[in-house]
Amino acid sequence: MYIVPNYIAFVVHHGTTSFNEKNKYTGLINVPLSDKGVVDAERAHRFLDRHCIERAVSSPLSRAVRTAEIIAPKLCIEQNNGLFPWSIPTYWGKSKEEFEGALEDYISHPGKTPPMGESLNDFMDRTGDFFEDQFNPHCLTLFVAHTTNLIALCDLIDGVKKHDRVIEPGGVIGVYCDDRFGGYGYDILLGDDINAD
Repeated sequence: MYIVPNYIAFVVHHGTTSFNEKNKYTGLINVPLSDKGVVDAERAHRFLDRHCIERAVSSPLSRAVRTAEIIAPKLCIEQNNGLFPWSIPTYWGKSKEEFEGALEDYISHPGKTPPMGESLNDFMDRTGDFFEDQFNPHCLTLFVAHTTNLIALCDLIDGVKKHDRVIEPGGVIGVYCDDRFGGYGYDILLGDDINAD
């Protein structure tokens, strides 16, 4: 029998943008939510509304901030650069279909640093340090972030760099304390779709 854990955090992938709809890499390009993205955020709000979220932290990019505002309208949204996505400027705004193979090289060689960007190892370290600092078992926190942040968090908790999971826009991960898995465990609560971005 599965017992629902006491979640200490919900990590949400921001809602859909026009770049998601066009299958483009977004990165630090400040693309707002599309109409579908607002619907994604509203769905996450309805899903999480029964929980007493006490704090909300978002990537400073508008798509994440707006998602957080919709999910937690009564909270002041803290913006934190620690939730910026993996920095690979070469591919921002480019078609995923065209450049997926090139990006795979940086995933296969996680120590390799893209031009003016950060290696996957550095990004994983940044993500781990951020969440280790921000998780608080005494304060249920909402984090709104990007695809790569959610993938990295799952990989770090699982202890493997698969980097092949994707939680669809508006998807929710629940994080709980679990000493069996290095301190944390997680459940994908909403939006498990390996083909989404």
